[in-house]
Amino acid sequence: MICFPNLQTERLWLRQTIEEDTEAVFSVFSDPKVAQFHNVDTFTQLNQATEVIERRTRGFIDGRGIRWAIARKLDNYVIGSCGLTWDKLMCIQVALNWC
Repeated sequence: MICFPNLQTERLWLRQTIEEDTEAVFSVFSDPKVAQFHNVDTFTQLNQATEVIERRTRGFIDGRGIRWAIARKLDNYVIGSCGLTWDKLMCIQVALNWC
């Protein structure tokens, strides 16, 4: 199995989204101004964030893409995400989102 690569900048960690990020992910996607730019409805329940985290993990394990959580180094709080997805024809899609 391939290890999830972590990246960093001066102020940010780019790392795997984990279960402990559930409330932060919910906070991001419960904002209708954010959700409108994603392929999701505005979140109303915490389990929707859990499902996103699980889907991102499965996507990486299955080799369909990678999605980093963008977290502030100051407090490790997730403020968005960025990533790459691809299909069997090697078409690549890039997405960068933050709050």
